[in-house]
Amino acid sequence: MSLPSPTLLEFHREPPLKRPYANLYRFGAEQTPGPVVVYLGGFVTAEVWEARRRTAPTAIVEQFEVARVRTGCARVDLLVCPCPVNTEGLGDEWVLDHYDDELAPTLKTSPTALGCVGYSAGAGLATTLALFNDARALAVIGAAGLTRTLGPHRPMLEAWAREGREPLEADWFMNDQDPGGIEAPALARLPPALRFRQRRAAGTHAFSDYAANGSVAGAFRCVLERLGRQAS
Repeated sequence: MSLPSPTLLEFHREPPLKRPYANLYRFGAEQTPGPVVVYLGGFVTAEVWEARRRTAPTAIVEQFEVARVRTGCARVDLLVCPCPVNTEGLGDEWVLDHYDDELAPTLKTSPTALGCVGYSAGAGLATTLALFNDARALAVIGAAGLTRTLGPHRPMLEAWAREGREPLEADWFMNDQDPGGIEAPALARLPPALRFRQRRAAGTHAFSDYAANGSVAGAFRCVLERLGRQAS
């Protein structure tokens, strides 16, 4: 599988805070406008987080490429972002400033649309980014603590539903041995402004299980398909 070379993005922080980083992959002609997909990974220790700065996230990007080829998406940018080791007191809303002030400017041109994918603890970050940045597509994999993330936003979602705002259609991938499955009833009761389509498969919470059963590629495919429909 041939993948484009990643660009490592690093962002300044004053010590003792660690510098956030991400990997940017560009598919297709850079001068052509296209959508961007932001992937937010799960929690890891500070040591693992720092070690991954020096390695390309190939296992994730290979799953994205499977989905990209299947959907025929010729022009798209992919930002692969690790779960932050320090949200600087902002919780999941840390991702909003990180995207607007740091990630988006690296794209040089304004994306035609935004899609978000989150794994494990990254699911809350991806959902927050999708809700507040007018994303056109969202998928979460093995979501951990998603109902806690959405709790403070329920009044906003209820207001959007009353206003008749177009719902954000989302996909929720959960393995049968993942403890996060207990959140299914709560997610089903969310206001209709955010609709999760639940997709089940066999496996544990491990990323490798979600990759092996097709959920990771499936999440990327769902997002790319929705972005494609928006563009047509």
